[in-house]
Formats: sequence, structure tokens, C-alpha cells
Amino acid sequence: MERKEITLPGFEGLYYIYEDGSVFSVRKQRFLKPHIRKGYNYVMHYLSAHDKSQSRWFYVHYLVALHWLGACPRGKEINHKDHNKANNHYINLEYSTHQQNALKAYRNNGIECHWVLNLTLPESVISRMESSNARLKPCEAVNTETGETLPFSCIDSLCRELNVNRRTFNRHIRDRSVYKGKYVFSYQECQI
Repeated sequence: MERKEITLPGFEGLYYIYEDGSVFSVRKQRFLKPHIRKGYNYVMHYLSAHDKSQSRWFYVHYLVALHWLGACPRGKEINHKDHNKANNHYINLEYSTHQQNALKAYRNNGIECHWVLNLTLPESVISRMESSNARLKPCEAVNTETGETLPFSCIDSLCRELNVNRRTFNRHIRDRSVYKGKYVFSYQECQI
């Protein structure tokens, strides 16, 4: 079984993580017993043997994904493919968006997907959820003073360029209202 040294700042050389999620302490010369919180295994790492205040809790699936799958891409989270939170083998982990993660949980009998429990979604809604990734939707901002249309490749680029947060953007899209008395936001029509 392959193991890797935990490379988090301050913890170098103190712990090893195995591909199945076992954590070995070099100082104690034993495997750490994981604790369970919300179904996930987690372990405590100490920077110093004498100072317990210099400790930090880590979810085991986070450590495994970090060392075998690499850093988590922006907008993604760790998903257990078999929906078993105790199975932290790197083969069982993947990065996916929160929407993809929730949809997979829903399809797996609603496990850990509280917003859709006891709810049957129409197939059309499920297919839209699968195909859409709102962050990547092309959008535009129309300047109400000049009539100029500013196209953006995605919502994130509009929010960065016009210094507007995502929640505000969504509210103005929903209400079709004018942002700061100057811009009206809309999604660009898809041309096939």
C-alpha cells in the first residue's frame, strides 16, 4: 500500500497518509484512530508534542484527495463516489461541483441531500441541473446611460469586472432591476 508524507505547512515529516486514508504518526509510531463527525472520519495533528494548543483537525478525505488528486480546483468539492463517507480510498474520491454532488446524492436515494428529500423532481429539471453550470453562463450588462452592451464569457468575469458579488448579481437578474442606477444584467441567448 502506497503512502505519502503529509505536506501541509508545519506538518512536514510528522505524519504519513496512506492511499486508503490511514494516517500514521512518525512521532508516536502508530496509526491515528479517526474520530467521526457527520459521518466523516477526521484526525487531529499536533505540531508539537508538548504544546497541545498547536493542533489542527483534518478530515481524512481532504488529506487523501490533496495528496493523491492534487489541490481542489476552485468551485469544486470532494465527492465520495460510492456515497460511503467512511471509504476514504483515493480511488473512491473525486472533485465535483456542489450541484453535481447533490444531484448524485439525490439519485442515490436522497442520501445527504436534504433539500430534495421526499421530493420527486421531474426528469426535465434533473436534465437541466445536469447540463447547466450557471457560473459558466455567458451574460451581459447593459449600461442604461449609454445603451452600451458589455458581453462577458461567464458570470464570474462580470462580477469581477463590475465589482458586484454573486448574490447581488442573482437578485438583479431575478428582479430585472438596475444595478447602481447604471447596469441591467441578463444572460446571453445561446445561438446554435
